[in-house]
Amino acid sequence: MTDAHRVSERAGAAVEGSGRTPNGGNVMHKRVWFLAAAAVVAVLALASSAAAMRTTASSQPATAAQSAFANAFAANSTPAARQANSTVNFAMEQDAGGFNLANIDFTGAWAAYFGETPVIRGDYMIGEKGQYILDLASKVVATKHYLKITIRKNANWNWIGHKPFPVTAADYIYTWKQIVTPGNNVASTVGYDQITRAKVHGKKQVTFYWKKPFADYKDLFGYIYPKKALAGQSFNTFWSDCVCGYPDKNPISDGPFYLSSWTPGAGLILKANTKWFGAKPHLKTIIGKLYTAQSSEINAMKAGEVDAIAPGQPITSMHDLLTQNGVKHSIKPGFTQEHIDVEFGSAGSGAGGTHSDNAAYLLKKNWFNQALAMGLNRQPVINAVYSGVLDPGTVKPLNNPFYTVGKLATAKKYQYFKKFNYAPAKAIALLKKHGCTGGPSSTFVCQGHKAEINFYTTTAPARCAISMPGWVQQEAAIGIKLDTHCYAAQPDFFTNLLPTGNFDLAEYAFTGTPDPSGWDAIYQCVGKTTGGQNYKNYCNKKVDKLIRLGDKELNPKKRTADYETAAKLVSTNVAIIPLYARPSFLFYNGKIKGMGTSNNPTSEGPLWTAQSWKWSG
Repeated sequence: MTDAHRVSERAGAAVEGSGRTPNGGNVMHKRVWFLAAAAVVAVLALASSAAAMRTTASSQPATAAQSAFANAFAANSTPAARQANSTVNFAMEQDAGGFNLANIDFTGAWAAYFGETPVIRGDYMIGEKGQYILDLASKVVATKHYLKITIRKNANWNWIGHKPFPVTAADYIYTWKQIVTPGNNVASTVGYDQITRAKVHGKKQVTFYWKKPFADYKDLFGYIYPKKALAGQSFNTFWSDCVCGYPDKNPISDGPFYLSSWTPGAGLILKANTKWFGAKPHLKTIIGKLYTAQSSEINAMKAGEVDAIAPGQPITSMHDLLTQNGVKHSIKPGFTQEHIDVEFGSAGSGAGGTHSDNAAYLLKKNWFNQALAMGLNRQPVINAVYSGVLDPGTVKPLNNPFYTVGKLATAKKYQYFKKFNYAPAKAIALLKKHGCTGGPSSTFVCQGHKAEINFYTTTAPARCAISMPGWVQQEAAIGIKLDTHCYAAQPDFFTNLLPTGNFDLAEYAFTGTPDPSGWDAIYQCVGKTTGGQNYKNYCNKKVDKLIRLGDKELNPKKRTADYETAAKLVSTNVAIIPLYARPSFLFYNGKIKGMGTSNNPTSEGPLWTAQSWKWSG
């Protein structure tokens, strides 16, 4: 469960689906999930059929699907009903988009939280403190020459309507081959491309041999495919609407729950898998309820319509939940990086966006991007984003593009982007030094190109209504005009726009894991097997070399040095403008036991302990 640095967007984390064709992220090797702000996700649907089916026009009339979902949710609309039915309702901020999370088109955070973490397991689970916990694997041995994995003896696939069958070495080899097969729409092959061959030692053990050692081996095989259930299927299309076997499309799982159904635009439902290898789930059902507005999500929590919410971005009404009787909360530093992508690619239009000719010229100039960064006063905007929820200054500007928490991010020597902190006079002087005229009282014209930039983000209130107006005002003061566009997270922003590169600037968030290699595919030059989530088309061969060195370096200190040097270069190049590391929020019904440790700020998300949730009282 560690592969893919998820680009998610929780109401407000990178963390919604996209598709560069290739999460960029090393899908299956720590991808970054798009977090879509209070936007879509799946929810409920108590389907009578065993199949985990996408209840759309392809399977039944949309109105019937919506009606079935509404009826299912209505039957569990009160805490008393849910306790009686052993059900938990969880608010979701982003629709799934698809469930093959190794596919670059399906990198949504909430698809991962519901369709991966509790359903499809991997070697390790990343805990709420960033610790790696053996999960599907009972033992992992890594050397300079090989990676040996021993699979739990009692790990089985539960394919509804079929007899359970074991998770085997053949599944691991199938997974590896799917990731490295040319033509498969994977986000990245990082790590997997260093494997040359595999050797099976019985059904429950496999050894992979390295071309070069891969230091972040714990983030490989975080998501294992069931070979038998996917026989004959195309990687680019399977699991687009289910986590299932073929051809019957019945649900399949080796985790504590299986995905029973998904109704796009409405919801999704998980059912307990009592045949998995771990502790049996206490709940029978988990219903995800999609809320397209964060205020609605919070109101639903206040009213007892849902039992838990994990809002990605704050709004003032969250403050009421901090003191509401019967509601508990957890707030932790997070591995989610809110940032602004700077597009370095060629001019173009499409998918509702435009990378303008002016921006295509100016954003390739490092001096312009430095001025752009120095025009942003991040701290007061961050304070405004968290106003009424956290004290001013609690969340500080992020000055490292690879690390979000801990001393590797916050120690003075690692704050590489700090040199571009707010300095409007310096920014104006820099623009004038390079021939910009006409500003700052009006928009500068620089070397024949007007400093007018298209700026895109999601409709999350924290972005569209708070941060974006702040950035616009600040940049106008130094003679740069931002033309703003707010799009629905899914599918408009993450799936349709972002992968095309048809933007000048784009604010969103990435959610990853503790290891920095999850950022490889975000900063590597775009190639056949690299840069899968590099939607900004940034390219620096020195950064690529440092990433390659870090990927194979087994000495932790030397490896950190490689990645920190890469981080310094990325900062100097202003490949992105890091804004802040988002705190991770979880509010939950105090009668639900087992949620005290569920606030997992990594890419695993809040359902990582779902099997331990149970009603009490």
